[in-house]
Amino acid sequence: MRRVALRGLAGRKLRAALTTLAVVLGVAMVSGTYVFTDTIEKAIDTLLTEAYTGSDAVVSGRMSSGSPRAAARPWRPSSLPR
Repeated sequence: MRRVALRGLAGRKLRAALTTLAVVLGVAMVSGTYVFTDTIEKAIDTLLTEAYTGSDAVVSGRMSSGSPRAAARPWRPSSLPR
C-alpha cells in the first residue's frame, strides 16, 4: 500500500508539492487569524481598562421604553428641568 502511494507521489511531484504548499498556507492563515484576534481583544481590553482607571463609578444613559419616538432619546427623571 505504501509503495503504491509513494509511486503516485513520485509520478506527480508538482501536484504533491502544490498540495503541500496549499495545506501549509491554509494552516498558516488560520493560525494567523487566531493570533490577530487574540491581539486585538487584548488591545481593546487594555484600552478600556486604562480608560476607566481611577473611576469609582461609570454613569450611562438609560433608554426609556414606550413609544418608538421616546426610545430614541435617553431617559430623564421628570423632576429635572428641561
